[in-house]
Amino acid sequence: MRYLIPFTLFITSISLINYSYQYGLETSQGSNGVTLLNLTRYNAKNLEVAADGNFTANLKLNEGTDTTRFTLRTLDLAMNRMQEHPHSTYHLIKAGVPYVKLASENIDVKYGEGVSVKLSSQHIEKMQKANVELRFPQNIFTLEDVKVSSELQQLLDNQGLEGKISTSISTIGNNVVLGIQLELSGQIEGSHEMPLLDLSYSVKENHTTYAKWIHNINITKATVQNEDGSHDVQRFGQGFNILPTVSQLEGGILPEALTNGVWLDYTKDILSAGITATLTSKDGTVYEGTINSAARYIFKGLPTTDEPYTLSIKLPGHFERVVEVSHLRDEFNGIDVGKMDLHFLCHDTCWRCKSRWSH
Repeated sequence: MRYLIPFTLFITSISLINYSYQYGLETSQGSNGVTLLNLTRYNAKNLEVAADGNFTANLKLNEGTDTTRFTLRTLDLAMNRMQEHPHSTYHLIKAGVPYVKLASENIDVKYGEGVSVKLSSQHIEKMQKANVELRFPQNIFTLEDVKVSSELQQLLDNQGLEGKISTSISTIGNNVVLGIQLELSGQIEGSHEMPLLDLSYSVKENHTTYAKWIHNINITKATVQNEDGSHDVQRFGQGFNILPTVSQLEGGILPEALTNGVWLDYTKDILSAGITATLTSKDGTVYEGTINSAARYIFKGLPTTDEPYTLSIKLPGHFERVVEVSHLRDEFNGIDVGKMDLHFLCHDTCWRCKSRWSH
């Protein structure tokens, strides 16, 4: 099975294009880069991009497989890149293969927003029972509700049948394991494609670690039962692009007098020396950062802004470093989103800072 899928890629930084035109520079979309990644066999192919941004990807099933997964990795002149975004990730499935899948209309989701996900079956006839296991990161998503889909409920009502759902929840590592059993009072007649369940999630407002980019709700097991017995079927989860509503600043400090030039010497308890980290916004708001014994600091929950902050690292009796930090804001499809930035500091004569880190 083979598909030819046409795409168009455009530089997302309009300011860069305008700047080029202003100085008489011709900007060709062919300077952008697109790589087709086969995520089933893990190989990559660079695609040729035309001057107008058009390119073609030739997708085909791996030999001897029923499914193959591909994604497009793009890199434009503005250095924007994202891998495995659901809108550019594809599954090829052999015709007639039974499977279940998760799908959502809302893929790009901010902190605190709700997510509606539909679990559907494909090419499964006369189903009596279905058992699925879902896994999702507990630091990202909160499960709100699981119910029979409105489409299935109407079909059951029309055929005089009932549907019963039972669930179980446990955790493995950072993942919530959600077991769902859907049991019907009789067989569904003539259904090859049917939404089975409606699931409601919310993206957490506060996170233990900074959450951004693609996070998945996966189906790790799927079994259906009909008059022929119980069968495992193919399964496909759903990825979500998490859009942070706050920014975060992290970094470290290398105090030469205490560490003798050893980068982040964990044998030294710098915290006991009274080191502090503060961040002051343009309007005078002061944020107190947390800092550990190895002089690694972090500021969480910062407003998303391009306006500069003043970062101050103070070690009483030794020094105070004051620098400007800016651009704690990112953008996705015209939406302002948060950004995590790394900013490391040390003494003025340090070769590490001058060659690797920002001052």
